Amino acid sequence: MGVVAPCQVVWCVVVVVVSVVPQAQTILGIPPFLEYGNCANVTLKSDFDPIKYSGLWFDIQSVPNKYQYTKMCITQTYTWTGTQMEVATRGLTEEKRKVRQGAIMHVETDTFDDPHPAYMTVVASGVPRVPYQIVATDYRTYACVYSCLEYFGFRAEFAWVFGRTPVLPPSTIDRCHLAFANMGVDPSKMVPIVQGQTCPYYETLQATLAESEQHLLEVLGPPSHSPPHKERALGQDLQSLRDGEVAPEGGVSITPSASQSASGEKTQSAGSSSGSSSRPLFFVCLSLLLRQMTNLLY
Repeated sequence: MGVVAPCQVVWCVVVVVVSVVPQAQTILGIPPFLEYGNCANVTLKSDFDPIKYSGLWFDIQSVPNKYQYTKMCITQTYTWTGTQMEVATRGLTEEKRKVRQGAIMHVETDTFDDPHPAYMTVVASGVPRVPYQIVATDYRTYACVYSCLEYFGFRAEFAWVFGRTPVLPPSTIDRCHLAFANMGVDPSKMVPIVQGQTCPYYETLQATLAESEQHLLEVLGPPSHSPPHKERALGQDLQSLRDGEVAPEGGVSITPSASQSASGEKTQSAGSSSGSSSRPLFFVCLSLLLRQMTNLLY
């Protein structure tokens, strides 16, 4: 009979404990994003085109992740090379320190006989592969992305709403929420990402958006319809960034409200309330593994 690794034994204990006593996640200091169960059955964006997806995206909402370095002012710039997607991420830490990270994504070919272009994998030397699944996007306005990893009966599940501008109207965000909900993913776990005048990009935002629009014209062509109020609405959105208010039509606030802030702190503290040196061995194993895997996504 073979020797079972200590972390494997511990995982078996964790599965039993959490399945019987859900409160054990808080008691034992397990991160809130780690849940008992399997990953969702994902419905991918049909006829996905990575060239149209390329360019600048702003993080609008996401599932909180304590191991993520960037916490606010997060942008992603995607460049399709013809065989893979190069990703340049910028943002700020909780301490307002600037972070720049790079990654490579390619279409997943090893898992499926018929690879889907909307199912990509983030790959880096020495660490596990991380899925990146585009659920929905219109390329010009919004994108809904899902990622999930399974560990011995647990899942680490993440979701994002991206926008071509720092704010999106609630009706657009609801498209992603509905897409996630239809897959069995709870969108209420997602929180707004701070964007706006406190961000490093703010001083050059107008020029950045103009450059992004030019790129979209090149890869998408002109919009099929351009409402007369579009330019005025964008100006109002940018003014809301300056004023620190909720976006027009109830869009995502660029600064967390009191309830959102409290919720965010609660979410963070749930994983750190027992962050003393007496953490169990299984959480030490888990922390090291998740830190490697989830950092690939940012």
